[in-house]
Amino acid sequence: MQFNDDDTDLKLLLSRATDEELDPLLDAILGEDRNGRISSELDIDPIYKQYPKNPTKYWEKIGIEIQTYGGNSFMNFFRDTGVTYREIVKDVANRLKVNYHRDAPTPVIEEHIFEKILTEAWSKMSDEEKETLFEKAAKEGIKIPKGAISVAAIRTLLKMGGFKSYQLMLIVVNALWKALFHHGLKITTNATLTKILSGFLGPIGWVITGIWTLLDLAGPAYRVTIPAVFYIASLRRMQADRLGIGE
Repeated sequence: MQFNDDDTDLKLLLSRATDEELDPLLDAILGEDRNGRISSELDIDPIYKQYPKNPTKYWEKIGIEIQTYGGNSFMNFFRDTGVTYREIVKDVANRLKVNYHRDAPTPVIEEHIFEKILTEAWSKMSDEEKETLFEKAAKEGIKIPKGAISVAAIRTLLKMGGFKSYQLMLIVVNALWKALFHHGLKITTNATLTKILSGFLGPIGWVITGIWTLLDLAGPAYRVTIPAVFYIASLRRMQADRLGIGE
């Protein structure tokens, strides 16, 4: 299988990532113990076997694995490449029943996916927990709109841009990693936002567990594509902040 060169978005994100930034994708591709999955070929790749802790040396192979899992396995048998990351993002969004415009930019669809998880987590919080979040945020100069439309509060945080939106995404991804791989991300986030949003962690975990129970029956490929999409979305924000570029 070859890297789908039409996938310029994924190519750019992976090629400019550091070893630390790429490392979590090895969890998604190879599983909790990183011994490999039945459909994975990365664990038997000679470059990976020689440099398991230096994924920048084989970022293209990581991309191929993601593209391959994202495609229909029957169709992949007859072609040389997998599907593009954009197709994978839309498929994950559809599986999670996320509302989005089909022509929306990929980062916007990613944002809607996070919004879905966070709003469901929000709905599981008590009024007291929400009020505590408002108070903590206000002390840090972060204004979150109150009221019945909780989606507005979530969107405000996600659209803050820069490091803060990345932090919020990373909190979700970290909860996902703990649920799926039984450990958090090695990449750490800023203590301030983590403290403010700590009340989200439990509800996020409940939502993720519920979704995973349902999707576990949809096919083993989702064990790769769902965590990959969540992490790559946060990686996009991470790189935008680190490199000082637009998302």
